[in-house]
Amino acid sequence: MLYDPKFLVPLMDQLDDHYKALRTQIGHLETAADKLINVAWEDNESATSFKDAHTRWEGEFSDTATQLENLRDAVDRALGNAQHADKKVYDSFAGM
Repeated sequence: MLYDPKFLVPLMDQLDDHYKALRTQIGHLETAADKLINVAWEDNESATSFKDAHTRWEGEFSDTATQLENLRDAVDRALGNAQHADKKVYDSFAGM
């Protein structure tokens, strides 16, 4: 079976772990960026350039985090749908 839970459940766990790690790294980056912009560089040209690059990075990686979460959810739904279909087929034969 292509939707065997022994393969899909660990896959979902891995996707969860990657999502959590990415969110953690985003949090660390946010903290460092705030310190750099507000303290180290204050309001100068370097701070503006860094803030622009940081904003672009945020957009790209927040999208990546969302896609990773959506992929995990899609795998979970697919497994649930497959198991539900199997149960319906099993139940239909059980009454014979």
